[in-house]
Amino acid sequence: MMTYDSCGDPSLFQPDKLNTSQWVDSMVALGVKEAVLVAKHGCGFVLWPSKATVPGGGRYNYSVAYTTWRNGAGDVLSDFLKSCNDRGVGTGFYYSLASNAFAKKMGWSTDELIAIEKQQIQELWGPTYGNHANGGHSELWFDGGFEGAIQPFVKQNLADLQPNAAVFNGCVQQGAGNNKSLCVSPNAVRWIGTESGAAPDPDWSTGYTKGGDPNSDVFQPAECDTTLQNGDAWFFNPTIGIRSLATMVQIYHETVGHNGFLMLDFAPNKDGLINPDQAARYAEVGAWIRGCYDHPLAEARFDGTLDSALEHATVLMGTNAGPFDRVVIRENQTTGQRIRGYVVEASAVGSSGPWTQLATGQSIGNKWIVLLPNASGTTAGAVRVRVTSAANGDLSSAQVASVGLFKCNRPSDSGCSTQNGIKFSYDPSEVISTTPKSTVAACCTSCSGTAACAVFLVSPTADCILLNADGVQQSAAGWTAGSPNGI
Repeated sequence: MMTYDSCGDPSLFQPDKLNTSQWVDSMVALGVKEAVLVAKHGCGFVLWPSKATVPGGGRYNYSVAYTTWRNGAGDVLSDFLKSCNDRGVGTGFYYSLASNAFAKKMGWSTDELIAIEKQQIQELWGPTYGNHANGGHSELWFDGGFEGAIQPFVKQNLADLQPNAAVFNGCVQQGAGNNKSLCVSPNAVRWIGTESGAAPDPDWSTGYTKGGDPNSDVFQPAECDTTLQNGDAWFFNPTIGIRSLATMVQIYHETVGHNGFLMLDFAPNKDGLINPDQAARYAEVGAWIRGCYDHPLAEARFDGTLDSALEHATVLMGTNAGPFDRVVIRENQTTGQRIRGYVVEASAVGSSGPWTQLATGQSIGNKWIVLLPNASGTTAGAVRVRVTSAANGDLSSAQVASVGLFKCNRPSDSGCSTQNGIKFSYDPSEVISTTPKSTVAACCTSCSGTAACAVFLVSPTADCILLNADGVQQSAAGWTAGSPNGI
């Protein structure tokens, strides 16, 4: 979640319709397991009534407590924690260290800023906002890492207050790079090195940067942060459009399906709500993921040890299983990531072979999704994952946890360009059709398949309106305009 992009006067913060339960509804529709709220971004404005004291005395006065929103009594963090806890979504906070434009404006020194940061960290992790009644936070975020001067404090307070939280950039000290001795938590998570929504192949669970290092002694899986909005836009922007279903599915496969964790943004608008078009896309993506991966055609789970002679994990296909177009492999990493190479093979007649190679790979880790080139699917009597290489050459240490076979549709972009917050004036005679409860992607498809359609509109209530002519563009909150031929 991102705070709105404004470093101005606190009076600008007026999300009068703010509803964190509406945020979490969208998260649940997507399938989110945890949510990290940006409690303070680089501006220094904080979304809770911080009681931290500032140099010279007095209270930190760049916060919601110094706005007229909810008469100065608002607290986004409390609302957020309650909404997440009510729906079983894990919580966490993003708090940017050494990045505070307000502190610079006030002329505070580095030491004075660190003194404020220490107080606010204890507010976020301690009894008030630490979510201890629900087991503490799931993840804490340090964008760019931490300063050396505050490293011992952060390390100690994580151990004392949030020992179970994953810590993004937990081994990154600003100006000092990556080093095991610098890690503030054994639960560190590394950045994948891009905000595009793609992890490389291979992507290892160990290492400090980008795709990791299979020979590293630090277990630090990769997190892949990216946006729903186009153009790497983290703050709400009604004019730039959002990524298509096909793009989001590709991102899922190249992050979650590449041994990574996907951190996808939710950018509330100025009213404090998830925009309708974005909520619809989150739900559409979540529905696609569940429809694809909730029900395998066939699956085998293993106790960790592979057949000592063949070093393989075999899935037997039932007679009515049907063709599959992807294989999902998971590795048992309780003793570390051990597999260094594998082959996916199929047999037409069953586990006795002969075997035909379908795919090869190196890293598996938490999850690797192997998309087969034949979208129509492959039929087989049995499929196996055969480990060909393992850490230290010890194949007996390689532990496949499960292998699943699936057949899913592969969404593709229809090529429509869209703009949010825009509609066209039109005469009723220009309406080709109106379809209720639609999505931008579905409306685009309908327009693309209708010869007379010049443009389409998706209303705030999700009506898809196809028009045979485009009128005058006008700003209209909650609307989306699009066309297969460009706007």
